[in-house]
Amino acid sequence: MKTVSPRLLGAPLCAMTEIRTMTPADWLAFRNWRGGDNYTDGVIGFEFEEHLARRRIILLAVDGPEIIGTVQFVLSHDDPELGDGRTIAYLQALEVRPDHRRRGVGRSLVKKVEALASGRGFAQLALMVEPDNRPALGLYEKCGFTAFKESTDTWRDREYPVLCLRKSLAPAQGSLVM
Repeated sequence: MKTVSPRLLGAPLCAMTEIRTMTPADWLAFRNWRGGDNYTDGVIGFEFEEHLARRRIILLAVDGPEIIGTVQFVLSHDDPELGDGRTIAYLQALEVRPDHRRRGVGRSLVKKVEALASGRGFAQLALMVEPDNRPALGLYEKCGFTAFKESTDTWRDREYPVLCLRKSLAPAQGSLVM
């Protein structure tokens, strides 16, 4: 009888996956993960500076030495309905490597951001998603997010439609330090 690796069957990898805060030693791997061209370098350079200044937390899902997912917990957003720095926090840039999707990595990253936001006293968590990104919409709906408005976002000087989603957070049992 031939045995099949659990990874080939799409089995959850969460037991093997560590979710942790990005460190300066992760910069090159993170840069490569996000693309590494001049435009992207500028954007992620800014994000990493904010991470070091504690205005956002960049989280990595790693399997051994490999980054298999990332997400960012952002304290405030240009649109106060998406992050006002007091009651609403913002979840940004959730991405899971294609060969690790549908294994619980994305959900674990979302749950970690929820815990960080709740632990800092935020009552809601918001995010933006492209309306045709059905897998992401499905994940966010399973995590309890609901759409509250349509908007637009811009990447590389191109404006595109997005749905804005949010969810209420349960009060934290204790506080987390940023």
